[in-house]
Amino acid sequence: MERQTLFVTPHEKIRVTAAVVFPLERSSGEPVVRDMHLSPDEELRSLLYIGCSDGNLHVCRIVTCLDQEGVRYDVRTTFLQKKSLSTPHDNDIKGDEDTNRVSHGITFLNVNSRLSVPQLLVLVDGSLDALHCENLDSTGLFRQLTLPSGAASVCCVARGQDHALHPAHRLALLIGRWIALVEYVDQRSWIFQNRTETKETAAVESLCILAPEYTQVMAWQRNFIVTGSLKEYCVFDVNTRCPRQRMEMVENVSQGPLCRYVNGFGDSSYIVIRIGDDQLILFDATTETDLETTTPVQMSEAVVDVAWAPPFFVGVKADGGVLMRSWLDDGKEFPCISASSSVSSTFGFDGTPQQIHSTPLGLYGVCSWSVQLLLLMPRKTIVALYINAGLYERALRYVDHMQSAEKDTCLQHVYHVCARHALLGKRYTEAFYYFELASTPTLELLELVPELRRPLKADDTLNATVSLTWSSGEAYHELYELLSRRRFAGLGSHTEEQRAVEFAIFLLYVLECVPYTADELADMLLFSSTLDPNECLRYVSEEGLRPKPMILPLVLACDGRFSEALECCQAQRLVHEAAVVLQMSGDEALYVQYFPWMLSADISSALLAVLRPQRQPPSVSTILPMLLGYGGYPLHDYLHCLIFVEGNTQKELHTLYATNLIDIIRSLQSFGVEGMKAPAAKLQAGEESGIRGAARRALLTFLQLSPHYEVDVVLALLHGADLVEEQVLAMEQAGDHIGALTKLVYELTDVAAAVRYCEEQHARELLRRGSFALQGEVENNEISDPALLPICDATSEATCAGRDDSVWLAGNSYGVQGSRTFNEYFNILLHVFLVPPAGKDRLLSEAFWVLNEHSRYINPLSVMTTLPSEVCVAEISSYLLRAFQTLCSQAQMAAINANSVTSMVADGQRHHALLAQRCVYVDEKRLCAVCGTPLGVGVMAVFPNLKAAHFRCFHAQELDPERGVPFRPDP
Repeated sequence: MERQTLFVTPHEKIRVTAAVVFPLERSSGEPVVRDMHLSPDEELRSLLYIGCSDGNLHVCRIVTCLDQEGVRYDVRTTFLQKKSLSTPHDNDIKGDEDTNRVSHGITFLNVNSRLSVPQLLVLVDGSLDALHCENLDSTGLFRQLTLPSGAASVCCVARGQDHALHPAHRLALLIGRWIALVEYVDQRSWIFQNRTETKETAAVESLCILAPEYTQVMAWQRNFIVTGSLKEYCVFDVNTRCPRQRMEMVENVSQGPLCRYVNGFGDSSYIVIRIGDDQLILFDATTETDLETTTPVQMSEAVVDVAWAPPFFVGVKADGGVLMRSWLDDGKEFPCISASSSVSSTFGFDGTPQQIHSTPLGLYGVCSWSVQLLLLMPRKTIVALYINAGLYERALRYVDHMQSAEKDTCLQHVYHVCARHALLGKRYTEAFYYFELASTPTLELLELVPELRRPLKADDTLNATVSLTWSSGEAYHELYELLSRRRFAGLGSHTEEQRAVEFAIFLLYVLECVPYTADELADMLLFSSTLDPNECLRYVSEEGLRPKPMILPLVLACDGRFSEALECCQAQRLVHEAAVVLQMSGDEALYVQYFPWMLSADISSALLAVLRPQRQPPSVSTILPMLLGYGGYPLHDYLHCLIFVEGNTQKELHTLYATNLIDIIRSLQSFGVEGMKAPAAKLQAGEESGIRGAARRALLTFLQLSPHYEVDVVLALLHGADLVEEQVLAMEQAGDHIGALTKLVYELTDVAAAVRYCEEQHARELLRRGSFALQGEVENNEISDPALLPICDATSEATCAGRDDSVWLAGNSYGVQGSRTFNEYFNILLHVFLVPPAGKDRLLSEAFWVLNEHSRYINPLSVMTTLPSEVCVAEISSYLLRAFQTLCSQAQMAAINANSVTSMVADGQRHHALLAQRCVYVDEKRLCAVCGTPLGVGVMAVFPNLKAAHFRCFHAQELDPERGVPFRPDP
């Protein structure tokens, strides 16, 4: 903060005791009295009132504006007038310079701009007065005010008041030990008193606050007054006039007590209190109640006073120096200014100020013999200091806070400046981050790296030696990331910006400024829309700047010279690049000519030609014969792309996909690849490690999801490979539930899996029935019993027919009762338990266990039909008892529900008939029941016997009182 001296006393024995700044209106009439943010021109015109110990009041005009360069403020001071408000005292002129209190002269100044005409409040020789701001004549506002006897030594103005609740203005005077509370408006003043107090009977002292002895300073915030002395600080409630808290001074304060109101950031406000040498606290009397627990002011060095100069919090040191920190920066201090000692000596007060006050442009301090102004640096200078210190985020927060008009333009400019500064400091990540935020055009950005710009003319000779601008690979990497994002954002466009971006990326590859993969290079040239092959060939051909065998075929392909590019790839065995060229060409003849060579040279890279998405993929009939000879995973990858990526549903391809996976698993079995787990632990299907586990997982998923493969062919191979779990899935897909359950029970010996199988199949059956009903598959509306619906679909019945018809002889009329459906798949499981395959024993215990555990879902009629004759009924008596009880209760509930439905339908029909009877149909030609004339279109009424009549006839006194019908005259 740069110091400007605004006023110096004419005599060394005359001291400055008070000063106040009153901002004026601009020439445009815009008021700036309460505006803490300057307009864009950053100019402030104000009046400075200075009070001295000799009783003279000096008035100066201060004009502060930016210089021509806009890097500092120019301050012009013009002396306007001087007025003596009291007779100087000899004792004051000889006064002791060591004391901080002045008992004579002007000790208080304040401008009240909220009055209709702004007035200057002044305390001179212990007397309070109000002056006109221009001619300095007394207004006599406080002349009739009755105060305690004596001279006032301290005065403070009430701050932070709610003017809607308290429209009158307030101030406090310390007279002896009495604090008088004064309220005033434009032309009247009075002593503040509560509503319960009577003005006529109350004495003046009874309306005042008794202050502690030796009180020297006061501050008024909302409804609280804080007083300070060398011994203690007190907080008083102005409504009750009673002390709320006291805090004794623990140590001596050589600098004297300090108690001053300051505006905080936003709507906050505080009272600054000095509790020790270089120890300050900020106390908010409206929210805090304990002075001793208030958080002290934390600065990097000790300060004797603080104030806010938005958005900065400024602390004044004992030698007059200042420390600044912004509330936008989480309390971090403003970067120091590196300057010579002669220059830096002007950044601070000359001596310790007795008072400091805030202005829109900084702070002014009242020193012993002068008034000094510490100016904040202009906004551009503050931003520049932030940027020079590398604090880019803090600079942007400051700009966002201070700028209101054209904020976006200012931010863009600051982004760009931050990027340039970070680039010079080799902070490349931040530099290109801010280049992106600034939306710096690519052409402007490439001016920093001339080696990446397109040649201005096609016939320009290329420099054989290209020197790189940056020695750090990080810089080129960050530039590459930025250009890549812009390239993807502009794909398909043919703008000059996109041309520059794609050519710069191409040169980054050619000059090897960044590491890149073959896929990135292929993606760049395969999807480029603006690269000129002729320009690119000048760099990568054998006569070019840097011959690149890997890039040359791709550039030739961009030029449409596919055969030449493939010959170049074949000569140098560049299989990956050849795959990209084949994709770009889309010519099946080139696939037939070069794809076999690519498969023999590098099968993994060759597959990219058919696996990567492309506009014109080669036909399956062209590629599949070439891959059949290799089989294994190359064929698997191609078929996987056709089925799962392109959605091919050909039955032959699905069958080939499954049989190829079976061959892979079978070939690995011969080598004993069983995984790395302990042989004692039984592995589930697909849990094996390595390639075999991945292959089995893929096969299990495919058999479960795909309905397009030939089941008989796949099952034959699965039997030969001894893959039981896969056989179960294939049989389930074919609808052979007996075969699937037989595999689970007798080969895998997993009864729990068989039970889960039945439950899952039953759930799917219910879901299929629900979907059929919603789609209107059941068209016979006369079917009221859900049990009449088929238990299995046509495919399942056809598959299961001929195996054992006794399984399906259950009483289907009881298949569904109430809300529960019998699971007929449990009947199939019982059949599997009791009719084992050749060489296996019947599993009666498992059958009984299923009956007991799942009796609620098994139809007892089906069980009685399924069980063989040698099974004793006593062994299943508990099951039969529960099952038939459940069946009877379900039948009863079904009957009750049916009767309820029938009753509800009958009630609805009767209600509908009743409504139909109560309807009265009236037209214009219908005759009135009273007068016998047509009703017409007028207002009508209806009798209880449903006869219509005119509204006037309805109220006629000619009705039969017994029947409620009108008397009809005899004809």
